Amino acid sequence: MASTAPFPSANLVGSRAVASRTAADTGTSMALRSAYWCLWLAAALFATTQHVMWRDEIRALTLARHGSNVWEMIYAARGYGHPTLWHILLRGALSLYDNPVVLAVVAFAIGAAASALLAFKAPFRPLMLALALFSAFSIYEYVAVARNYGLGMFLLFAIAATWKHYRDRAGVIAGLLFLLCNTNIHSVVLAGALLLFWFVELVQEKPSDRRAGTSFAIAAAAVLIGAAACAWQVYPPVDSAVMPASSTHGVDRIAAALTINLGAAFHELLPAAIRSVIGVIIILPMLFLLSIASLRASTGAMVAAAAALAGMTVVFATIYPGSYRHQALFIVFLLTLTWIVRDKQSQPMRDRPTSASLGFLALLALQLWSSVAVFTRMTQAVPESRSRDLAALLARPSLHDAIVIGDPDTMLEAVPYYVDNRVFLVRERRYSTTVTFSNDAKTEMSIGKLLNAAKAVHARTGRPIVIVLQQQLDPGMAGSVVERGYYGPLRIDPAEVRTFLASTRRIARFAPAASDESYDVYTLGSN
Repeated sequence: MASTAPFPSANLVGSRAVASRTAADTGTSMALRSAYWCLWLAAALFATTQHVMWRDEIRALTLARHGSNVWEMIYAARGYGHPTLWHILLRGALSLYDNPVVLAVVAFAIGAAASALLAFKAPFRPLMLALALFSAFSIYEYVAVARNYGLGMFLLFAIAATWKHYRDRAGVIAGLLFLLCNTNIHSVVLAGALLLFWFVELVQEKPSDRRAGTSFAIAAAAVLIGAAACAWQVYPPVDSAVMPASSTHGVDRIAAALTINLGAAFHELLPAAIRSVIGVIIILPMLFLLSIASLRASTGAMVAAAAALAGMTVVFATIYPGSYRHQALFIVFLLTLTWIVRDKQSQPMRDRPTSASLGFLALLALQLWSSVAVFTRMTQAVPESRSRDLAALLARPSLHDAIVIGDPDTMLEAVPYYVDNRVFLVRERRYSTTVTFSNDAKTEMSIGKLLNAAKAVHARTGRPIVIVLQQQLDPGMAGSVVERGYYGPLRIDPAEVRTFLASTRRIARFAPAASDESYDVYTLGSN
C-alpha cells in the first residue's frame, strides 16, 4: 500500500523554505544573527567577569540556603519582597555544586538563553536586533547582575517565541505566564497585560475553534494562581520599613504618576548624561507614546502596552520606586509585543520605518548609550561594590577569623559571597548576613554605639573586630545626622568621633564605587 505521507526530505525542504522566507522578511540573515550573538557573548562574559557582587544579589543566595529542604526555604524567604522562583533555581544549583559561584553561573546561563532566543528567533531587522541585544538591560543588567529580573526577560522572550504556535494549545503559554508571575512583582503586571492582549485578540478574531477559548481560560487561571502565589510569598513584608506610609497611596499621587510624573517614574531609562527635566518630563513620555503607537498593527498590543505602562507606574507610585532593573522590564515587554505582532504578519515588514517605530528605536538607542557608559566604567576600574576588596582584606591571616560589624549594616550583606567571616548586625543585635528592614530595627545609630558594640563583641569572643563605615570620619568634623533611609539615621557627635578614631586604626579606604558600597575599614585597637 502506497504511503500518502510526505517524504522526510520534503518536510526538510519546506522548513528551510520557511526559515529562508523569515530571514528575507526581516532582512537579518542567520550569519548576521550568529555574528551578533557571538559578539554579545564576548561582551557579556567580559561584563560578568568584571562585575562585583553587591548586597541585593547576595541576599537571594543567602535566602536560598535557608532551611533543610525547599519548603522550609520557601517559608524562610517569605516577606523579603520577591517571589520564590529565583530562590528555587539557586537552591537547585547549590544542590549540584555548593559554591557561591553558582549565583553568577545561573544568572549568566539565563541571560544567555534569553539573548539566544532574541538573536535567533526574533523577527527583527538588523538595527532593532542589534539595539535590543546590546542594550544595557540585555548585555549587563539582566545577565551580569545576578538578580531575578533576567529570568523575567527570558520568560517574556520564551512567550514571544512560542506564541504563534502555542497560543491556542492549552498548557505551554499558561505555564510560562505562571512562572512569569513568580519572577518579580512587576512581571505580575506584565502577565496581566499579556492576558489583556490575548483577550482583545480573541474578541477581534471571533475564533470558531473552542480550543482557543479553553487555552485562554487556562492561561487566565494560571495567572491568577501565579499572582496569588507571588502575593503569598511577598506579603506580609518582613522589610516593613521599606514600605511607604499608607498616606502616600492617595488617588492624587497615582494620578500625578500617570500624567505629569510618568517620565519621572522611568527616569533611569535615560542615560545619566541627559537626565534633564526636559528629557524626563517631555522626551521620555513622548518616546513611550511613540513606542506604543509602533504597535498599531494590533489593537490588542497597543492596549496591553498602555496597560503595562500604567500598571508599572502605579507599582512605582504605591509600593516602591523603580530602578533601572525594574524600569527596563517595560522595554522588554515592548519587544515581546513587537515580536508577537510581527510574527503574525503575513506580509513582509515595510521597508520605510514610521515615526512611531523610529520612536521605539530611539528608546532602544538610549539603552545602548547606557550600555556604553557601563562598559566605560568597567574599563576605568570602578566596580559596583567594594565588597571584593573588603574580602581580599579579610583574607589576610591576621583577619581571617575577624568578626565584621559596620554602618549601615547593609554594607555587610555581600561579605559571605567572598569570605566566611562572621557578621554581627549592630542594629539588630544578632549574628546574621541578612538585614531586616523592619520598623523595629529602624533605630538611630551613632559612632559611640558602634564602638561600644565592637568592644562588647570582642570581649565576648576574643576575636579581632573589623568595622566597616560608609561615612568617612575626620577628627574635626562637625556634628550632624546622616539620613540612612529605611534602615535608620547615623548621628555624628564630634566627641564620639574623636574617641572612635583614638580607639581604632583605619586599615583601608575602598572608593569609589558605582553603588553606595564604598567605605573605610577599621580594626579595633589604636595605632
